[in-house]
Amino acid sequence: MPFDVPSCLVKNIDHQSSCAVPVARAVDTAFAASERAAVEQHPAAAYVSLNAAICDTLCRTVRDGVVRYRDSNHLSVRYVTSLAGPLSEALRRILPSF
Repeated sequence: MPFDVPSCLVKNIDHQSSCAVPVARAVDTAFAASERAAVEQHPAAAYVSLNAAICDTLCRTVRDGVVRYRDSNHLSVRYVTSLAGPLSEALRRILPSF
């Protein structure tokens, strides 16, 4: 996120949706491309992205009362636990024998 999320939420306590950011602004596609390129150099490695599970057209900062970000660059522990299902599905796709 291009700002400190908890600070934005405190400043906009009555309108927390104003802290949401379009996915194109929140996700660094150049960095993601460099990560993918690095993974492609190693046959035993696989790239897993949970971006689609985290953001749709917007990267919302709160969902179901749970703050998603602990700062501008890190997801909150409580929110990350909700991503266990999508991560498990992604791992099953790349590791079908497990």
